[in-house]
Amino acid sequence: MAHILDHDPFFVQVSLKSHRCGGQLGFNLHLLQREETKDRLLSAWKQRMEDNAYQKVGLKVMKALDFVKKESDSIIKNLKAYSKKLCEE
Repeated sequence: MAHILDHDPFFVQVSLKSHRCGGQLGFNLHLLQREETKDRLLSAWKQRMEDNAYQKVGLKVMKALDFVKKESDSIIKNLKAYSKKLCEE
């Protein structure tokens, strides 16, 4: 043998389909600049990564990203509702 690889290949499947549903918000990077929202997102990430400790890495990361995205959407919706309430007062 000329050489032996000491690692496993990592495959990524790229899809051209959009997975966004109607009403789904994009991830807002601004949330990572505010300590309170950054802490919520990091907590969501850590919780999901620990919950899925024995799953394959790719699946674990995918589930954690989905969980963080849902938390992000929840934060944005709450901020929008709060902002709307302030404008009505």
